Amino acid sequence: MFESVQFLKKEWKRLLVLTCGAYLVITLALLAGKDAYDQGFKNRVVERHQYLLNLTENRVHQFVLRVALDAQQLSILPSVRHFISSPSKANRLEVEDIFRRATDVDSRYDQVRIIDLSGQELIRINDYPDGARPVAIEHLQNKYDRYYVQEGLKLAPGQIYLSPLDLNEERGEVEQPYKPVIRAVTLLTDELDAPVAMVVLNYKAGHFLNRFRAHFEAGDRGMLVNSDGYWLSNHFRESEWGWQLHRPDKIIAAWNAELWQKMQQQSDGVVDANDELISYRKIRPAEFDEFSDGRFNADLGLKQDVKVQSWFSMVRTSKDEWLANAFYHHLSIKLLIGFIYFSVFTLVWFFLKHRIAKQINEQQRSIYTAELEDLYYNAPVGYLTFDATSLITNANNKTLEYLGYDRDELVNKKCLREMLSDASKAQLNMAMSTHYVGDLRLDLQCKDGRWLPVASAISSKFHGSSLTISRCSVQDISLQLELEQRLKALANTDALTGAYNRRYVEKLFLHALEELSPENDNLAILMLDIDHFKNINDTYGHSIGDDVLVAFTRLCQECLGDQGYFSRFGGEEFLAVLPGMDLSAAALCAEHIRAETEALRINNSTRDNIAFTVSIGVAVYDDSEAATLDQLVYRADEALYRAKNSGRNQVCAESVRQPKH
Repeated sequence: MFESVQFLKKEWKRLLVLTCGAYLVITLALLAGKDAYDQGFKNRVVERHQYLLNLTENRVHQFVLRVALDAQQLSILPSVRHFISSPSKANRLEVEDIFRRATDVDSRYDQVRIIDLSGQELIRINDYPDGARPVAIEHLQNKYDRYYVQEGLKLAPGQIYLSPLDLNEERGEVEQPYKPVIRAVTLLTDELDAPVAMVVLNYKAGHFLNRFRAHFEAGDRGMLVNSDGYWLSNHFRESEWGWQLHRPDKIIAAWNAELWQKMQQQSDGVVDANDELISYRKIRPAEFDEFSDGRFNADLGLKQDVKVQSWFSMVRTSKDEWLANAFYHHLSIKLLIGFIYFSVFTLVWFFLKHRIAKQINEQQRSIYTAELEDLYYNAPVGYLTFDATSLITNANNKTLEYLGYDRDELVNKKCLREMLSDASKAQLNMAMSTHYVGDLRLDLQCKDGRWLPVASAISSKFHGSSLTISRCSVQDISLQLELEQRLKALANTDALTGAYNRRYVEKLFLHALEELSPENDNLAILMLDIDHFKNINDTYGHSIGDDVLVAFTRLCQECLGDQGYFSRFGGEEFLAVLPGMDLSAAALCAEHIRAETEALRINNSTRDNIAFTVSIGVAVYDDSEAATLDQLVYRADEALYRAKNSGRNQVCAESVRQPKH
């Protein structure tokens, strides 16, 4: 037997190791395949990022090239040179008309201006929603302090300055709604090739930015950043133009300082961090080496300010987004993987079940037995087992707790009959002798001598007609009995005052009638009504009114003692039933109550001494008339009304009746 158990233990461990090993191999293979598959997705994302960065760089160069060419073409117009050499009204009108028509043809111009070397605007064409119009001479501004004018003054003839991409400002304030622009500046010269003015072209960049955002697929987030790290385009629009909108925190260094540092050190790179893939490239918008074989550096003469003009194009894709279409997200693949694991588990399970079924059954029986014992001994109700002589053969912990015994003091030491009251013994004997199955109420004596009322459900096992063993539950019902007494009291008394209620006093009256005898046939009642009780409620409030009712009830109960029954009949009316009292004794009792009431004082929150009085009517029972309680109350009420009509605070008895025969 011992060798068999050892063998099973060894076999269990081996099978467990094999199962875990198979799971480990399957898991590692799946993870390796997943990593390779994910890396392929990631590589395709990097390739797509590079394509998007190339596309962005190409479009930036196209955009800047167009701005530069337009500025150059406007600067070499003959009419512009005629105006510079001879700024007559006719020449002005001709240039304004040419600039206006150029702006209408290409609505991407926001402003076309000629500015002299002192910064004063000479001609300015603004593009409005309803068409381009020249600005009146008196509204022209001096722009000498603007950075693009200062940069224009540094140009050599033939060079073109490209400003940073920013929001247009008018009179020192950002124009509303926001209008992104890039400015091209080139000098105008006289016949001696000396600078005399400059052409400034404000080119709307909104169309360019919209096209930039549009060529990114769902899941890819494209961004443009200037050389200072501020966003020119961001999928969160509130992060854009931070340096102009007084949002210094809307900068890439605040979002990802490590990424910004790398971007300063390397002009092209890929960053994989926090389950995100970010590709970036530094773009110099006015450098066309790769775009046009350097032709514009030599022929167009673009002036490049590296600090101002360098941009960064960025593409950002989260891991969840680039793996959203991975095949292993499909339900069928998940089910297949689950089936593989389940199949391995099933094979191991059935093999193991066949080998150790006996051991499992034994363990289950042991657990089941332990659970039953735990259920018996630690049940929330008591249990007793006893034999045919009522000797207690077992008891659970709750029974020992109820009775106050230790186990070795009770089990196989005490007979149940010896611990029962006489009435309970009779019930137990009946149950043990008649195959009774049901509930009993027994009184058990505890170790300290107390009697404990219990509810008991009993069942017995017989061999033929002979009792072999009985079992019963033991449930302490002392609290239940106490609650029953309380409920009985609540059913018979008034909730506010504690006096008997009307229904119960009627029962007491009938009981008093049954107790009448020829030797003692006296029975009286008192009807009591607190005078001016409504005034008390109106003056002091209903809470004080309730205090008056309670205090009056206590006074009457003390005055009556055990000589009668006091009840609340309704509102401020009360009824007292006085067994054994004739009219004279009842009147004296009533007068005593009246006098004590007159002397009673109730204090409220303001410590007023509240006084009140009572009027009382007295009536006696006459057996010759077989009067009911209602008839007696009617007669007492008549006496009470006389007391009220006589000024209140009085006792009036019913009219003198003929003596009994």
